[in-house]
Amino acid sequence: MKKHLAVLCGVYFPSPSPTGLCTKRYLSLLRDSYDIDVICISSADLPAEAEKDGIRVHALLGRRMQTERRGSSLNRAAAHAAGVLQMRTRVLGNLAWFRDQALARLKDLHRECPFDAVFSVCSPFAAHCAAKAFKQENPNVRWCAYTVDPYAADGRIRPLRYSMKRLAAYERSVCACADVLLLSEEVFAARADLRGSNPDCRRLPYLLPEVSDTALQNNEFASGHINCVYAGRFYPKLRDPEPMLAAFHALSDPHIRLHLYSVGCEDSVKKYAALDSRLVLHEPVSHAKIGEIYRSADFLVNVENSLPEFLPSKLFEYIAACRPIISFGSGQSKELLAKHPAALLVSNAEDAQKSLQIFLNANCGKEISTAEIESSYRRHGRESIRSILEHALSEDGDAALP
Repeated sequence: MKKHLAVLCGVYFPSPSPTGLCTKRYLSLLRDSYDIDVICISSADLPAEAEKDGIRVHALLGRRMQTERRGSSLNRAAAHAAGVLQMRTRVLGNLAWFRDQALARLKDLHRECPFDAVFSVCSPFAAHCAAKAFKQENPNVRWCAYTVDPYAADGRIRPLRYSMKRLAAYERSVCACADVLLLSEEVFAARADLRGSNPDCRRLPYLLPEVSDTALQNNEFASGHINCVYAGRFYPKLRDPEPMLAAFHALSDPHIRLHLYSVGCEDSVKKYAALDSRLVLHEPVSHAKIGEIYRSADFLVNVENSLPEFLPSKLFEYIAACRPIISFGSGQSKELLAKHPAALLVSNAEDAQKSLQIFLNANCGKEISTAEIESSYRRHGRESIRSILEHALSEDGDAALP
């Protein structure tokens, strides 16, 4: 008989955020062992109940968020302003509603069919807070907390009365209450304080997506060009596109195209697109469609985050696409890309143009096999991650893994 698992996470249904997609992949490894209920934030403008891939989904939506998505322009602006105010005045910001609604739904489902374990995923931190409150009332239910994006992080809008030190202490106090604390490898390395907050703290690597069959290459782009693709969100301080755009603009080769499926930093993007017709702007597309675009590209382009505890999960999408990768940044992804058969880390602006042109010339049309990727990233494979998750969620697995 299967055990019953509750999952608390952020935007998961119907269109998952990057963290929601990460959670979805982990749950695909647990469906054979658990009946799963996911309590999440709806990405649509209404709450929803659904069953997807054998998993029951309860997608919640707070009144302010619902107004911001569905109301008139005036109502949306007022709701957004209220959300910003909440971020400045409340410890859980504008997501305190999710803690309360998720806890209430968790209790209702537990009364109908008791849970054996709860798996909470941060961000949002409100998911951990709801799981903690539930655990206090139900001490026999095992709680596994997973932090992929830390709550106390530089650049995050925080309540006016909370210093970063105080916010980090609050985060540690909640994580300390979990039976097992899982941290992404980046958080594990960068946040020693969080790592030491729980006596049973373990690393959980990102799960490598299903590796693409290179024989299934599509033809999204015109032939005769070297087609490079960036897909994702830019942030002015966290993920600045300027060095990447400047480097591609400086290249003299007329055959190079940089296709941007991006959101954010529109001023920088439009400035360079106006200067250089080789920078091609596209509307963002669905996750299903972007897989086809990755397979059509000659190169996939990454921009590293400025904070070491945030590694874009998108980089694993790139790795699984079996395409050469170019990454701009200070070296956050150096260890990960060192295992890749064809990857370039551009960290020095002065040498960017030369190293980029050499790499493009040497690797255009390079074939990377599925076997090469799966062999190099075995630690991120399905069986490795399944073992970590199942041991963390099972009481008899307490001492099984370091």
